[in-house]
Amino acid sequence: MLILSAALAVLAVQQPSAPPPVEWSRRPPIEYPERALSEDIRRGRVTLKCRFEQAMPLDCVVVEETPAGYGFGAAALRAVRRGVATPGVEGERTVVLNFVLG
Repeated sequence: MLILSAALAVLAVQQPSAPPPVEWSRRPPIEYPERALSEDIRRGRVTLKCRFEQAMPLDCVVVEETPAGYGFGAAALRAVRRGVATPGVEGERTVVLNFVLG
């Protein structure tokens, strides 16, 4: 039991804490994807990894897109390029954009 407790403590110390969510001074302007509109897909969610420099999102890539194939990932990439984070946001960060119709 003592060995297991020590191993769990080591794992907890080694895991880096996630940076806080990105706060925006100019929110990304989200445009609903045309294909999702035409097929009445009411919700979508995209997770991006972006590198921020001087509060500007750079080098963003789609990590997850749900549902896939309806254009949510491309729409999220377009939107985030037009957003500006609050001053002080730097380095690699995760950005989650939720699309809700209606």
